[in-house]
Amino acid sequence: MNFNNQKALQEEEAFLKEVGEVSLNKKYDQLKNEYTDLKKRFQKEQEVVKQKENEIFELKQRLNLSEQKNADLEEQIKRLDMEQKLETIKKEIVDEAAEIFTKTFNEELLPTIVENYKAYTDKEIAKVKAAYKKPKDGGSKDVHNACNSECFTEAIHSKNTR
Repeated sequence: MNFNNQKALQEEEAFLKEVGEVSLNKKYDQLKNEYTDLKKRFQKEQEVVKQKENEIFELKQRLNLSEQKNADLEEQIKRLDMEQKLETIKKEIVDEAAEIFTKTFNEELLPTIVENYKAYTDKEIAKVKAAYKKPKDGGSKDVHNACNSECFTEAIHSKNTR
C-alpha cells in the first residue's frame, strides 16, 4: 500500500503540477492581455490629456489676447474720454470768449465806434454843406436851403447810426 500510495501521490503531484502550470499559463496570458489592454488605455488617456493640455494652452492664449484687447480698448476709451473733455473745455472757452467779446464790444467798442462814426459823418456833412453854401456855378438858392436844413442833417445822422 505504501507503494500504491506513493504512486498515487506522485500521480496526484504530477496532475497538480500540470494543472498548476496550465492554470499559471492561463493566468499569465490573462494578466498579459490585461496589461496590454491597460497599456493601450493608458496611451489613449495620455493622448486625451495631451489634447486637453493643447486646448488649455490655446484657450490661455485666447484669454491673453482678449485681455490685451480689453486693455487696449480701455486705454482707447480713456483717450476718447479725455479728448471729449478737452473738446468740452475748448467749447466752454470759446463760448466764454465770445461772451466777453460781445460784452466788451457792446459796452466799450460800439459806443466809441458810434462816436467816431458820428464825428466823421458830421465832418463829411459839414464839408457837403460848405460845398453847397458856395455855389461855383451859380446854382439855385433852393438847393442851398435844402442842404442847410435840419431835416437833411437829421436824415443823414439817423441813417448812419442804424
